[in-house]
Amino acid sequence: MNAHNKSHSESGAQFTVEFPVPPVANHANNGYFEIVSLASYLPSTQKSTAQLIDETGLQLKDKIVIRATGVETRHIAKSAQADSDVLCIAAQKCLDEAKVSVNALSKIFVNKLLGDRILPPTSALLQRKLNSGIAVQCLDVDGGANGFLQAFLMAGRCLDGGDDTVLIASGGIHQQLMNSRDSRTAFLFGDAATALLLRASETRHLLAQYEFSNHSLQDFHHAVDFYHFVANYLNGGALELFDMGNLKEAESFYQHAAKHIMTVLLESAQCVADDIDIFCVSQMTLPIWQSIVSYLHLPDEKLISVLPHTGNTLAANIPLQLAAWQHRLGDLSHKKVMLISLGEGFLGGGCIYQF
Repeated sequence: MNAHNKSHSESGAQFTVEFPVPPVANHANNGYFEIVSLASYLPSTQKSTAQLIDETGLQLKDKIVIRATGVETRHIAKSAQADSDVLCIAAQKCLDEAKVSVNALSKIFVNKLLGDRILPPTSALLQRKLNSGIAVQCLDVDGGANGFLQAFLMAGRCLDGGDDTVLIASGGIHQQLMNSRDSRTAFLFGDAATALLLRASETRHLLAQYEFSNHSLQDFHHAVDFYHFVANYLNGGALELFDMGNLKEAESFYQHAAKHIMTVLLESAQCVADDIDIFCVSQMTLPIWQSIVSYLHLPDEKLISVLPHTGNTLAANIPLQLAAWQHRLGDLSHKKVMLISLGEGFLGGGCIYQF
């Protein structure tokens, strides 16, 4: 196992965090499933970074914030909307596009940051809002930016195992959950929802996959402990559901991990980087994303950045890139896509999918 070490400080104390590269594990995923349809929903209300700065009253210049985050504008859900509401809009569009009834689904997966409530799961509430008339399994897959990849590969295993059609709804409401006084999170996030419909296929579309977790990296980029958040908020504290570690210190890890993921995927699929038509890489901030794709030597013509006009939408980020490619090209048939997902401090992975 290779390792990349970096000195890190916390509360004045010096210690060393290892960046181990987990070895490849065997996965029970034959890859015989396909993406039938893809849809997205962006709330109609948009706010510029300058507008948000004015609302918070923080003494900041928008040009400095935009340079640090890359986010110029973001979409904001209505205050009365819940995660399941925005996810339902994207999901219904996805089903309509495929001309598939909700009653044809085998499973419903939802990826979100917080969701409507702890119980019942947001996926079950989404099922109700889609007017499902049958009993199917509904699962919430938490994981923020990496949640979509987890659900996508998990759905693939379900389809390999006998399921017929699976819906994945990703994203939700993020901006209201951020501490408006924290300049590192107040202007970074946006609201969005995406949905993918997957079904079993006689053709193999998933050509390679790799996933890892490494709990020793949680100090670099992590969400706030949920129970601490609830206790603090109920006692009059600010919304602080998402806490950013020092991303500059984490940058070398993101580069190193992304390179490892890319190498493993190409070897597994027995191809080279030039064979990939589209690269979709997690976009936590624009400078970090640019440093990763530069480190990987990825050509501009194979990349799309949605972050400047959507903000960081966590689990919706990678499928929003796919939607942007679909909008640009009109049809993704025969395109070979590599997804690389990094986030939440210690989760990551990727896959190669052949449309």
